[in-house]
Amino acid sequence: MKHLLFALLFLISTTALSQKDKVNWLTPKQADEMSLKDDSKEIFIYVYTDWCGFCKQLEKNYFKDEELVNYINKNYYAVKFNAEQKQDVVFDGYTYEFIDGKPRGVNQFAYDLLQ
Repeated sequence: MKHLLFALLFLISTTALSQKDKVNWLTPKQADEMSLKDDSKEIFIYVYTDWCGFCKQLEKNYFKDEELVNYINKNYYAVKFNAEQKQDVVFDGYTYEFIDGKPRGVNQFAYDLLQ
């Protein structure tokens, strides 16, 4: 019984710690809706791709830094967006679609943000 209680407490504490050190990522739609209800925070949009080495370094080294995570969560509605997402995105009353391209396509939302 002691081992079960210890294991349960360990699991709860590590889960709480790991959640504290994570950015509260939202979808563009969620961030848009939240900012309409409460505009006290700006929207921070992290645009990435699965193949981007720099993006992987950001996620590994910076988006796990406790001070940075706390700052982002406190001051922003944080959006993590895959630039190659094929599903439509509704943001600020506009629908963004996937633009097919060679060798890869891009979602118009990412394209417009990074212009």
